Amino acid sequence: LFREVPDTGWIVAGAVPLHEINSNLTGLLTLGVGVLILIGAVFVFWGAVIYRAIAAPVLEISGFLQGDAYAKFHKRLYLKRPNEIGLLAGQINQMLDKLSEMTHTILQNQSNMYELDLAKKRAELSALQSQINPHFLYNTLDCIKGYGYLLESGEIVRIVDSLSQIMRY
Repeated sequence: LFREVPDTGWIVAGAVPLHEINSNLTGLLTLGVGVLILIGAVFVFWGAVIYRAIAAPVLEISGFLQGDAYAKFHKRLYLKRPNEIGLLAGQINQMLDKLSEMTHTILQNQSNMYELDLAKKRAELSALQSQINPHFLYNTLDCIKGYGYLLESGEIVRIVDSLSQIMRY
């Protein structure tokens, strides 16, 4: 430490031994290091608590939602937490349940529609067959009637014509 004495031009120099300076700071340094270690421990503790309570469940939900979508129809997310993350996991499970139910309903409806379409086609085929049988009979009777004309048998023509009218009636 240096100071100039006014009006004399002299300089006064003071010297303090280093161990005296350091002796007062050693306790303060120890206290500072202790406080820093305590603050670091508190940060690590709260970081672990926050990670366990928030980050780990969010990572688990994120991992569950990634990947094969079809496999999720049979899996569920099990996070029993009394907070919003647990509520989110429950909502995801409810959504998957509804999606699975809707998929089952859609497949059931498609199966029913296929069966109805098949029944409709069978009914159309049966209707066509029932139309073909009388048509075939009329054609056969007309053929016999034509054969009667060819043989010049009026009796065959009248019998076949009468039978044809009865069938049309």
